[in-house]
This record gives sequence, C-alpha cells and structure tokens, in this order.
Amino acid sequence: MGEKGQIVEVGDAAPPRPIHWRLILLATLTALVAIFYFSGLSDYVSWDELTSTIGATIAFLSSRYLFRDFVRRWFGRWLAIVDRGIERDGAHYLLMLRLSPVVPFFAVNATMGLTNIRTRTFVWVSQIGLLPSCILYVLAGTQIMHINSLKDVLSVELIVILSLLAFAPLILKWLFFRRTPS
Repeated sequence: MGEKGQIVEVGDAAPPRPIHWRLILLATLTALVAIFYFSGLSDYVSWDELTSTIGATIAFLSSRYLFRDFVRRWFGRWLAIVDRGIERDGAHYLLMLRLSPVVPFFAVNATMGLTNIRTRTFVWVSQIGLLPSCILYVLAGTQIMHINSLKDVLSVELIVILSLLAFAPLILKWLFFRRTPS
C-alpha cells in the first residue's frame, strides 16, 4: 500500500541497483544448483524445468500469434504496465516476474507475448526464472511422498520447504522491489 492507502503497482517501483540484484541472483542460483545437484533430484528438476519452459513458450507464442486480440482484451490495463517494465528494464523485468510467485505464470506468458521481447530472450530468462520454483516444488513433492502418518507432516524438512514456498513472494518483494530513499 502506498501513501494514504493507495495501491502501489509493481511496475511503478524504482528498479533495484544492478549490482545488487546480480549478486543476490548469483548467490541464490548457486545455492539452488548445489541443492539440486547433491540431493539427487537433478533428473526431476530437469524435466520440470524443461516442460515448464516449453509450456511457457507455447503460451507466449500462442498469445503473440493466435490469441492477440483476446489477450489484449483480457489483460487490458496490465499490458501498459508490462510494456513500460519491458521498455525500462528489459529481460530483468521478466526475470523479476518469473521469480515472483505472486504473479501467475499464465499472466506472464500471455502478456509477454504482446510485448516486443524476443522469443529467444523469453526462453532463456524463463529458464533462469523458473529454476528456483522448480527446485522447491520438486523438493516439496519428494517430501510429501514420504508422509506415512500425521507426525510426518511436521517434519523439519517439509516445514522449511513449504515455508520457503509460502514466503518466497514476500522475500522477493523485499529484496528486489524496495524503494530507494530520495
């Protein structure tokens, strides 16, 4: 909420300092890749990542070439915000949308299809941006498979993973969308 109860749109937030988000992204991706490599879940995460990226790309291309008018009507006012974000921050804007589970993936895919972002850029940024959520969802799924009784629901691993999934939007908002003092 902005001043006097006004809603502040993400597209209007001041962009983070470039070195700041690059260091955070590098540290996050390094930690997640280490977890995924050493946990033996690399096959599951790879398939999840591949299918998520393929699905996102199909939706992106469909909104660009097949459903342009429908998407324009459906997302109306959001398109201007997304266009401004892409013009101002380019691939970084898409990456922040991908890292934020608050914004539905279908909305990102559809609205990005109507921007001037290149398909190649959409694909590689989506792969990077979808990786953290793919790893967390695969970890959560493997922990849920091991629930045999009610006490297993309260395992430390499952609580930590589900907490990360729940608080990821708040953490990302705090890290990337803080306003810098004027």
